[in-house]
Amino acid sequence: MKNELLLDARELNTPFPVLRTERLLQKMFPGQVLRVVTSDPYCATDFQSYCNETGNKLVECSAFGDNYYYRIQKKF
Repeated sequence: MKNELLLDARELNTPFPVLRTERLLQKMFPGQVLRVVTSDPYCATDFQSYCNETGNKLVECSAFGDNYYYRIQKKF
């Protein structure tokens, strides 16, 4: 999808994918979407909590093989 950025955090364990996500989202425009790929299954809970606390929207959370995929929309 256009206007989406990608963060490949497969080599990072929690909480580092969320910290990198936060850093990138701060530089993005409202409404933009960040796609995050991780290999840490515990990130799902972390991303949900992060989005609840910050007002960003967790648009997608899915898994395929050993990878976990998230789409987070920056709050408006």
